[in-house]
Amino acid sequence: MIARAGGTSLTVAIIPSAEKAAMLREAIAWVASLGRDLTNTRFGRYLAEVERYAQELADGNPPDNSPLFYAASADGHVLSNVYQQLRGRYDHYVARRIDRACRGSDIVVDEDGANNEGRNFCFELSLACWLVSSGLELNCDDQADIGGQVEGHYLIVECKRVRSDRKVEMRGREAVQRLSARLAKPDQANMVGAVAFDFTPIANPEGVMLQGPNLDPQRLSKVGRNLVQRFAGAHARHWRAWGHPDVVAVFSRVHLTGADTAAPQDATLQQLTFQGMHRLVNDNSPHSGFLNDLNQLFSERGADLFSADQEARFKL
Repeated sequence: MIARAGGTSLTVAIIPSAEKAAMLREAIAWVASLGRDLTNTRFGRYLAEVERYAQELADGNPPDNSPLFYAASADGHVLSNVYQQLRGRYDHYVARRIDRACRGSDIVVDEDGANNEGRNFCFELSLACWLVSSGLELNCDDQADIGGQVEGHYLIVECKRVRSDRKVEMRGREAVQRLSARLAKPDQANMVGAVAFDFTPIANPEGVMLQGPNLDPQRLSKVGRNLVQRFAGAHARHWRAWGHPDVVAVFSRVHLTGADTAAPQDATLQQLTFQGMHRLVNDNSPHSGFLNDLNQLFSERGADLFSADQEARFKL
C-alpha cells in the first residue's frame, strides 16, 4: 500500500505477530550464542508476551493490548533490528552492551531515574543500527557510545535519553564536554562529533497508546514529525551555544504508539520511531558537505514504523 502523508511517501507492509515473535526468538538465540542467556530477562518476558498476542490472534480472540505488550513491541523490535543490522561483523559491540540493555523495568510506567539503564542502552543500540544501515562502518572498540567511519569522516556520538526539558540542556553539556575532550586530540582523520537525544520519556512518560479517530500511519507520522520539530525548536538555541566547530549535529528521536479508536480491538497497533537531524554548522563550515551527504543517506534510509502487526517506512 502506498499512501501520502503531508507530501511524504509512506509505504506500509503488514507483518503478522507470529513473524514478529519469530524474529525476536531468532535474535534471542543469537545473543545466547554470544554467551548471554536472555530467557529470564525482560527480553525473554517480551518474547512470551508477543507469542501470547500472536496466539490469541490465531485463535480468533481479540488480544489484550497490555502495557507489557507495548514495551515488548518497542524494545523487542530494537533487539530484532540489532540482530538484523549488527549480527556477525558487530557481535563484539552488542556483546559489550547487551547485559546493560536487559536491565530496568519491564514496562515504561515503572521506570525512573534509578532503573532506566536498559532503555538507555536500547537507544544506543537502536541508533547504532540506524547509522550502520545508513552507511556507518562501526568501530566496536570506540570509547564513544557510537563511533565509526561514514562519508570520509569519523563520527563519534554521545547518546542521552532525557526525562525532562531541563535535563536536555544539562545532559547536552555533559555530552559536548566528552566530545570536546576527544576532539581536542583526535585519533582519527576528519573526526566530528554529534549528540543524540531520545526524548520519548518527555513526550510520553508513561508509555501510553495514543488513540484518536482515523489515527492511521500517515496521521501518526505527522505527530512524530511535529514532535521532533518542536523539540528542536525548543532547544536549538542551547545547542548552538555549545559553539564547538566540530560538534556538527544533534540527532533527535521519539517513539510513539497509536491505534484508531474507531477500529475493532484487534486492529493493527502502530508504532513509530521518528528521528531527525539538526545541523549545528552553517554552509561556510568545512563539514557542510559531510552533513549534506549524511542528510541524503538518512533520507534514503527513511524512518521505521513498526508493531507486532505492521511495519512501514517513509521518506524524510
